Amino acid sequence: MRGSAETGEPREIGVLLRCPHRVTVCHPMLGAPERFIPLVALEVPAVNSATLSRRHSPAVGRVPGRTRSGMLAFGLSIALVAPLSLISIAPAQAFGSISAPIAAGIPSSVGSTVDGFHVDVTYSAVYESGFVSFDVVDVIPDGFSPVPDNVAPLVFVRTILLDANNAVQDADGTTATTCIDLSVLQPLGELSAWKYDRAADRWFLTAFSGSDASTYCIENVGADSLVLISEAFTVTVPDVDVTVESIVGNVWGFGNPNGTYLSVDITNNESTPVIVGLGADLFVEGVSDKLWLPETWNLNLDDTGLDAGSFLGLFGRYLEPGQALNDQVVPDWRGKSYTFWAINVGGTGVDLPIGTYQTGGAFTRVVLDFDGGLFEIGTEASFAGESVFPGATTTIEAEGLTPGETYELWLAPGLDYLSFLITGGVLPANSLQVGTGTVDGSGRLATAFTVPLTAQLGASYQLVIGEDGARSWPAGTSEPIRITAPDATGTVAGPTGGQPVVNIPLGGTNVTFSFPTGTSAGTTTASASATGPVAVGFTLQSSPPVYYHLSSTATFAGLVEVCVTVGAGVDPAPLRLYHYELTGAGYAWADITSRRTADAVCGLTSSFSPFVLGVPNVPIVVDVVLTNKEQCKNGGWATSTLPVFTNQGKCVSYFAAGHDKPKVKDKPKGNDKPKGKDKK
Repeated sequence: MRGSAETGEPREIGVLLRCPHRVTVCHPMLGAPERFIPLVALEVPAVNSATLSRRHSPAVGRVPGRTRSGMLAFGLSIALVAPLSLISIAPAQAFGSISAPIAAGIPSSVGSTVDGFHVDVTYSAVYESGFVSFDVVDVIPDGFSPVPDNVAPLVFVRTILLDANNAVQDADGTTATTCIDLSVLQPLGELSAWKYDRAADRWFLTAFSGSDASTYCIENVGADSLVLISEAFTVTVPDVDVTVESIVGNVWGFGNPNGTYLSVDITNNESTPVIVGLGADLFVEGVSDKLWLPETWNLNLDDTGLDAGSFLGLFGRYLEPGQALNDQVVPDWRGKSYTFWAINVGGTGVDLPIGTYQTGGAFTRVVLDFDGGLFEIGTEASFAGESVFPGATTTIEAEGLTPGETYELWLAPGLDYLSFLITGGVLPANSLQVGTGTVDGSGRLATAFTVPLTAQLGASYQLVIGEDGARSWPAGTSEPIRITAPDATGTVAGPTGGQPVVNIPLGGTNVTFSFPTGTSAGTTTASASATGPVAVGFTLQSSPPVYYHLSSTATFAGLVEVCVTVGAGVDPAPLRLYHYELTGAGYAWADITSRRTADAVCGLTSSFSPFVLGVPNVPIVVDVVLTNKEQCKNGGWATSTLPVFTNQGKCVSYFAAGHDKPKVKDKPKGNDKPKGKDKK
């Protein structure tokens, strides 16, 4: 369904159907918005929690009423259901306690038998020898919160790591794995594992970390560890309705006013409260990260409430039985897979997925390290320079993209990449497409583009890489690109029929064009700038660099000689003139040096675009200069360094066009001495 910013009508609708044991993600059929077809089906049958291994969620409170939060906030509704399928086992007995010595070690283990129950505990680290107290009981010890409703405990196992003075050892971060042999309770049916989290003061349904016919292991944390084995406990997916609409408009207060956002409506069809959390594949495509957990953001916080400033307050919502929350706002971030979770279902600590909504487009990764001050969105593209002028040619590079993909290149005015993605990836007005680029087999995109003459001087742009139609932008520059006037520029009316040579002063240097016979009249322009394509295979002659952007309206056949003066006190002998030209594999730098004078380096070209002076990374000790076209044969063309030829045909054409042999007008210097004599 399409709409506009004026009407606020939805432009895309997706519905997560209400399915207690089968969650289906749906999306509108094109042209039939009232009908939905399943895109993803998440099979979530009644789950035996003995096979689950789930991270716990924070303790939660209640936030009544409707809430609309700021960036990345959302509101959802879910019902929670906890029908139990319990097995029948004989009533538990009162058991006992015992202690056993343990030696320091990494790791360290000890075992003991308590009233017929054999218990082994392994600590990931014990820093001083002491004792382990084993308690095996059928009732919850004092000082611990009760187990969730409808849980049928069989046995509690508490292990306490003590020092030589019977004080609890300092074992921050130590993991304790407790294994108990339940042979005395045989026969056994399906069982569930629980661990107690002292920081949250709650029980969490977890997975057995190992088991055989009669021995069951549970992993917990800390020197004082309490675990529980119960009769089988089953958690089911809640009964909810979720509708997601993509709306044209901006509710964020930043970014493109004509962007889009997701509006989420949820109805809780259950008779019990529910807390819903939002997940998204931030780091790995298709893997849902629970946004309400501080550890997702690499933060170690005690962030357990539903207040507006907490992570759970931002990315979670509490709903009463039968309550509906409407128009909860979620970013329409293209290429993201949003998963809606029921948090802490039945007080078990288990989070179950309700369903997934896919925004479409290419995945955009996130790199996050708050401790290291790192927060990156997408793939950063590197631009050669900070500023550029209309008509200049430069390069853009990005890595980590999908090999073989062809992407559009856009200059977008006044853009902030993160805000751009959050507000739906809609290009601002007056954006300029500057070309396309194809990703190579290694995932690298490197291509040239020319800044359009319509780019506004003084404006700032960011370059984004992707597909406008899908609003999909996996890469872009992180810093603005400023459009400025060139450092120096000059335009001359020439060449003319009687004067094929054009000289253009550019500050402290000159650029001379010698056009071939038969060239039409035209206007020639030269501009100097510090921005141009990245040098490959050579080092730029100056810092900051000086790129010469040349153009002419004259038409010609053959080669134009371009000479660039090097400035007072600069020895031209090691310098070469490079031209950024189109080859069969795309644009690349080519060494076009043909001769040198006492104060200039010259080269021959059949087209115009950026030129620059540089020194080859592999030094040329002695220049090889051919003197006639016969020397082009039998691979001789490849030996020439002044000029450099790319094939035999160009070598022969060079001499056939009347260039004869390269001239050195001034006395040769050192290794610049050519073979043969100068012609006068």
